[in-house]
Amino acid sequence: MGHIVLRNNAAGMDEQLKPGKNGYFIDHTDVKQFASVIEKILNKSTVSDEVLQKMGAASQQIISKFSENDYLHKIESLRGGQ
Repeated sequence: MGHIVLRNNAAGMDEQLKPGKNGYFIDHTDVKQFASVIEKILNKSTVSDEVLQKMGAASQQIISKFSENDYLHKIESLRGGQ
């Protein structure tokens, strides 16, 4: 969708976030840190619209490498191609 990714550091989907390139890791238990990241994104003096647009484009580029068929192929290969 071309959005900045905000996600916690839980297992899974790590390959879809490149911190600082297309989004930010957040600690979902740390409200102040979460608020700080949101403020950073909304504050045009710390992150310009151009940077946000580049991050959104990077998200689109990263996710374009993942498809349903790709995941199905990987699952099948784990199962031994059965």
